[in-house]
Amino acid sequence: LNNTATAPTGSGTATTLITYSASTLTPLTTYYFHVRSDCGSAWTTTSFTTLATPPVNDECANPTVLTPGGVFATNQVTGTNVAATSSTQTAPTCAFYQGGDVWYSAVVPASGSLTFEVNPTTGGLTDTGGAVYSGICSSLTEIACNDSSSASGDHPLIIVTGQTPGSVLYFRVWEYGNDVFGTFLVSAYDASLSASSFDNASFVAYPNPVKDVLNLSYSSEISSVKVINLLGQEVISRKVNNTTSQIDMTSLTAGAYIVNVTVGDVVKTIKVIKQ
Repeated sequence: LNNTATAPTGSGTATTLITYSASTLTPLTTYYFHVRSDCGSAWTTTSFTTLATPPVNDECANPTVLTPGGVFATNQVTGTNVAATSSTQTAPTCAFYQGGDVWYSAVVPASGSLTFEVNPTTGGLTDTGGAVYSGICSSLTEIACNDSSSASGDHPLIIVTGQTPGSVLYFRVWEYGNDVFGTFLVSAYDASLSASSFDNASFVAYPNPVKDVLNLSYSSEISSVKVINLLGQEVISRKVNNTTSQIDMTSLTAGAYIVNVTVGDVVKTIKVIKQ
């Protein structure tokens, strides 16, 4: 087994088995398997190409966390549907879903509103669909589904309102028909989180990643702090009423968490990695 189409020059590896188990192969790579009888006959060669590795957010249980900003471009991220598989969750109700979806999550700000949107990348997907859900991955409720409301083209734009601040929503994205593969931009945002509402230059959060204590400070009084895991469960809630706070995360398991810092009627959302 190698990456060369021509017949091997060596004698090969003797075996009495009729199967061969290949491991540690590189994704999206063409390999050649050569075989012959042990009496020295000519080599017979067949080729195959390994599949791509699915995206890390291929399943609802491991969504890419979106940090909501004031506008789309504030915290946009690049996604891909290359090698994405079909999810076990009930199919969305729009945009010719044929599998190949990827998942995102975002925490609802104090306004109770969020906009989820997909925009194109240069040379990327031109037709995508999206659906927003509440609940947990094993029991999701579709809030809305869309495939063409974005001003950027045939891409989803979904505005949800009246949601519980601090709750987690899931955003499912797929290519219309699942027959074209590439990249796209995705973001969650709300006007209440615009730069004029929160002075990012005056906000400090360290260390990140954090092992024990997360230190927070702001130029104005911090009302409260909440820490939420990726399942949407609130694991820490603290009243602060001070310009500084120390959040003890020692008891939390390692992984990613969403930290909501409330200042007045504005919520600053950050992603923190617990070591």
